[in-house]
Amino acid sequence: MREGWRRPIADGTFFATDLGGEGAVLKVNGTFYTINYYDRRLGAEELGERSIPDWAMHGGFSSFRAAFPGGIPDDMLPMMYGFCGLLVAQLLSSNLVGFYFLEAGIFAPNNGALRPRLQSAEHFTPPMLQGAS
Repeated sequence: MREGWRRPIADGTFFATDLGGEGAVLKVNGTFYTINYYDRRLGAEELGERSIPDWAMHGGFSSFRAAFPGGIPDDMLPMMYGFCGLLVAQLLSSNLVGFYFLEAGIFAPNNGALRPRLQSAEHFTPPMLQGAS
């Protein structure tokens, strides 16, 4: 994680904890990031009326969410997605078909262009990943 963050980390504002193999919680500055693992497909609870692209068929998924006191300000979203991108780039494997950004309703495939885009550490929004190929 320290390598992916590419900058000094203050121990008082950064920590991570395991949730017994079912997920993890990270705190970075004032924002909490939760990762949970599920042994089921995305369903109506996550997708609503949206459908899953053929390339995104799966048997399990992980959710990654950010919680900021008072909500995440719109001007912080690109920076938050940039941080999430650095973290997720470290977790990518051939077992991962892609990402689904719940709030934006966007699927991004795990193809050759995704990891370099996430590791670029540039601020981005999910629509910018949709065309990564």
